[in-house]
Amino acid sequence: TTEIYTLSLHDALPISHFDVDAPIQTVRDFHGSTAALPLLTPPPLSVKTLAGGEVENGMTAKFRLYFGPFGVEWHALHENVELNSFVDVQAKGPLQHWRHTHRFESLGPNRTRVHDVVEYEFLEGEGPLVRLFFSKLALRFLFAFRSHQTRKHCRRISERQPKATPPGREFDRRAREAHPSRG
Repeated sequence: TTEIYTLSLHDALPISHFDVDAPIQTVRDFHGSTAALPLLTPPPLSVKTLAGGEVENGMTAKFRLYFGPFGVEWHALHENVELNSFVDVQAKGPLQHWRHTHRFESLGPNRTRVHDVVEYEFLEGEGPLVRLFFSKLALRFLFAFRSHQTRKHCRRISERQPKATPPGREFDRRAREAHPSRG
């Protein structure tokens, strides 16, 4: 019999979810592009994107995951792409089954909570190297690394974006410019 493993950051990992000091759109855009894959892949692994871009329904990201000179090709089909969530499903790769649900929750204008749930199943007779890299311990490390990298890069992106002026202040500024004697 085969067993499908579910790894939910909420249930199985030491971090139940993680918060990012950045607007939800910044965090969603960061995770919703294959350009982030190299940044989210912890050493000793590396990744080379073969085909990708912005995540949308039906888009298949193709990449090669390396451990030193050894590599495996992975194709991730994206589905259920919505404003605050998306799912990637392994269409080709080292496992029998992989389904990663990404969900983003706004906690305020500049704070976002990221939820990840992964379901996976090994191929029958899978070798020890694949079982090692997809063990719960290895995936805990992967998602801890991803949370660190997400916080770091989204903070940098947010710092580069112009700060929004609260609507009341913008109105006050325009009123002063229109009527300088009332200022």
